[in-house]
Amino acid sequence: MVKWTEIDRHSSSLSIPNPNSQFPIPNSQPPIHRVVSPPTNKRAGRAAPAASYPPRRLHFWAPTFKWGISIANVADFAKPPEKISYPQQVAVACTGVIWSRYSMVITPKNWNLFSVNVAMAGTGLYQLSRKIRKDYFSDQKDDVASLEG
Repeated sequence: MVKWTEIDRHSSSLSIPNPNSQFPIPNSQPPIHRVVSPPTNKRAGRAAPAASYPPRRLHFWAPTFKWGISIANVADFAKPPEKISYPQQVAVACTGVIWSRYSMVITPKNWNLFSVNVAMAGTGLYQLSRKIRKDYFSDQKDDVASLEG
């Protein structure tokens, strides 16, 4: 009879000892943990480092398409400040700040995500500064000019 310790540990599937044979019978399907879990480091039995994954698997397309928001915001620099929306620019600026921080916390660092969010924060804050200057600071100059003239 075959003992559990004599079963081949290097096989790709689980083996069940057969009491009528000295060789174990392999299962027809691989264990579920090999189908569901990520690749592992065989020596340590833990997840492989994320640097071994290809770069496009690190959420490549979402930050790449997010550049469209920053480009559109740069194109809006030509708009008059009266047409700038406070809620939209606050959302763009806050999203940029929050996700810039997140992209530096995750492992591995996603530099594409970081750069697009820095651009979003920068363009959003610039647009907000234009709107605030127009709404709160340019009126004083116009009032002084109208009183003098």
